[in-house]
Amino acid sequence: MCTGAINHGGKESEVQSQEFKVKDGSHIVIKSEDVIRALDSQGLRTLTRLLKKIADHRKRNGKEGTPGYYVVNRDEPYADAVLEIIKLGELHGKLNIHMVTAMDRHLEWLSNPAEATVGAERDNDE
Repeated sequence: MCTGAINHGGKESEVQSQEFKVKDGSHIVIKSEDVIRALDSQGLRTLTRLLKKIADHRKRNGKEGTPGYYVVNRDEPYADAVLEIIKLGELHGKLNIHMVTAMDRHLEWLSNPAEATVGAERDNDE
């Protein structure tokens, strides 16, 4: 079993899995609003040319030029729940009843974190 700590917006959380590893640094995410505010027209043209060059390279290598991604800020209160769902999908592919149960627990926590129980505490009560 792999065990490691990852930083979620300044707070450490433990990641445990058999194969899953958080791939910090594998993607660059820039908020569109920040790009528009920070760059002048020449900077925007330069960034657009760079992004097109990357998209063309991806297409030449048989990949989608500009794939879409879901982005979650790590400092959001639901970030750990989203990470757990991603881990389940990455490790097991299709959803099964155990995965749905785990997601249900995280959604319960999101709706009422003060009263919800996630993980072993809840399993012991059932």
